[in-house]
Amino acid sequence: MDKLLSMIGIAMKAGCAVTGEAACLDSVKKGKARLCIIASDASYNTKKRLKDKCGFRDIDFFEYGDKESMGHCLGKNKISVVCIKNENFTVQLKRLWEQNSCSFQNLGV
Repeated sequence: MDKLLSMIGIAMKAGCAVTGEAACLDSVKKGKARLCIIASDASYNTKKRLKDKCGFRDIDFFEYGDKESMGHCLGKNKISVVCIKNENFTVQLKRLWEQNSCSFQNLGV
């Protein structure tokens, strides 16, 4: 398992993350989410809904991994989206994303 997925798992154990489309949309709407991570193989509608909401509220997001690997790092079956609510975890995850993908982008802007 890579470091980014491990950090997502740690954030979840610390109570700083929410999973699932409905919970993440709610977190974004209420302004609690700081970062949204969407599985690459999530459905088009899920990606569009979350990207639109995050872009409108100026919340950073990116696509990473697949539903199975995301679920595995969280001890669940398959997860298509995770929202991080803590700023410190957000900074760490962005740093890991930059190391893996060379550059971080807010895809919603």
